[in-house]
Amino acid sequence: MDEEERLRRKVEVGELLDIYGELLPPRTRELLVRYYEDDLSLAELAAEAGRTRQSVHEHLRRGEARLRAFEDVLGLRKKRERLHALRAAFARLLAQVPPPYHGEGQSLLEELRRLAEGDDVPREAHKTSRVPPPVGPREGARGSVGEKG
Repeated sequence: MDEEERLRRKVEVGELLDIYGELLPPRTRELLVRYYEDDLSLAELAAEAGRTRQSVHEHLRRGEARLRAFEDVLGLRKKRERLHALRAAFARLLAQVPPPYHGEGQSLLEELRRLAEGDDVPREAHKTSRVPPPVGPREGARGSVGEKG
């Protein structure tokens, strides 16, 4: 594996760990963190754990496979990347909008940033936006229960 591929893999596993790490067993998560984020070698990890390099290697590969399986099913990493792209596109468009409208655009841009970074968006953010919050089946939809149409 060349250096570029190794770096790409390190970044990928690091991002997957950030998103799905809590879903892994603690021992697996710890091994992946120590290997990819703390940059310990297989020999160092094996010595710490009292195991062979081969068993540590297999444990790491199984952990990576689980992270990728989570991504295949849930797709949160791809969604995060898409949100970052949308945020960048929105920022470019906002730069072309007349200044009186920048305030609302900036608050929407901030909301996109929070979503992309995985932060919870406060409910108050919906109040400042002109886009109405989602309407439930009983709250104003035509023909819904309890409404006369």
